Amino acid sequence: MKERYLKWIFLLVMSSVRIGMGIIYSITGPTLPVLAEHLCQTPDTVGWILAGRSAGLLIGSLLAPMVDKTDKLSHMFLLFISAAVCGASLGIIPILTDLWIMILVISVTGIMLGYIDAAIQVIILKIWGSVSSASIIQLHHFTFSIGAFIAPLIVTPFYENVDDNVCDAGSDPGACVGIGDENVILTPYLIGMAIMLTAAALVLWLFCINIVEKIAGDDEVECETRKEDKFGTVWAYFLCVTIYYFCIVGGENTYQANIFSWAVCTDVKMDINDATLLNSIFWGGFGLGRGSGIFITRFITPGVFILIDLVLIGIPCIILLIWPEDQIVLWVCTFFYGLGTASFYGSGISYSSILTNMSGKWFFIFGLGNALGNLSMPVLGTALVFSDTPYNFLVQMFAMAVGAAAAFLGMWFFGYQASCAGCLPEAVRAREAELEGGNEKVEDVRKSQVSPAFEKELSDTEF
Repeated sequence: MKERYLKWIFLLVMSSVRIGMGIIYSITGPTLPVLAEHLCQTPDTVGWILAGRSAGLLIGSLLAPMVDKTDKLSHMFLLFISAAVCGASLGIIPILTDLWIMILVISVTGIMLGYIDAAIQVIILKIWGSVSSASIIQLHHFTFSIGAFIAPLIVTPFYENVDDNVCDAGSDPGACVGIGDENVILTPYLIGMAIMLTAAALVLWLFCINIVEKIAGDDEVECETRKEDKFGTVWAYFLCVTIYYFCIVGGENTYQANIFSWAVCTDVKMDINDATLLNSIFWGGFGLGRGSGIFITRFITPGVFILIDLVLIGIPCIILLIWPEDQIVLWVCTFFYGLGTASFYGSGISYSSILTNMSGKWFFIFGLGNALGNLSMPVLGTALVFSDTPYNFLVQMFAMAVGAAAAFLGMWFFGYQASCAGCLPEAVRAREAELEGGNEKVEDVRKSQVSPAFEKELSDTEF
């Protein structure tokens, strides 16, 4: 009984960390033009801080599997250090006036964020297993959206004295005064810092009571026991997974980072306060999608969930291409784009984890596509919004949706249909050959994507 309570305590504390992460991710979008004023740079130049964060995410996502392979380092202690560094960075960013120092600070923050994200999900997969973890992972991603929803609301009251000239930041370096007499974004960043540092203190407490070891001792929890497949047997599938995450995470962050600038600095001509709330509308839809995903994953398979999400992001992208300057259309499409993109990440993890063990060294595959998409796409989106043809920003979003659909088609083909080296059916057969008297069949693995009930039956008999 004690382990059950500790399991919920663990999830609550990790959720608080994810809320802080959501604030860090989301607060950059509506404050990007103000940061540009502080640095006396144009917003598209300052957009490179997003690339720095994404490079850090890639490095951080690679650290989690490395830590997982050694007994000398504790995930929980490193989670505490990472959360504390992220919190401290929020207090530093709004007072910086040098672009390269800001890129460095945000890159370090990205490393910490990448490690936090990967490490928490590695722990979840190890403790709950590939089947039972589906709804837990959706909860993990839902709490991120709470923080992301809160951040623009925190910023909005402090934007009352900011005018539309913020779009022209850095265009006249001689007239730039940097931070000026009033730092309108300092207080919102300090609020975010307080939230993240509180979460870090809770993680330190969990480390002190050795909570992961106590949860792992719960015999009722289904742990991941499958052997990891060799890269030579799964590379084709992993390539599609990387492209999938490149498109869905790159698209998500490109939209949320630039929709404020699109609404204020183009012919849409939305009021600054309304545009800030537009960010919250995106994260509101995002949160609804992830919150409902916690329960929906119990009734439909991850593959079906991904198909629904593809429709939900594809239709808004098409509508925005047709009516790019209509504010009502922008409000509605922003909500549904957030709703559709919400469960992509978690569903992709569950979809892949059913097919092969992703809880160890291969977990970085998710972070690889994530980081590559974040490294390039938001920067490109910012450049397009502030270019002479900002409409191409919407074309980019549509292209990312199409790319996600094509990548998922490849995941299905190389995961279930193809018979070749590097395809998952061959990996399953290789796994079968190594099992002595095992009953793991490739057709059983395929059925697990069709029937959630069979997933439970498979988990009870397979391992």
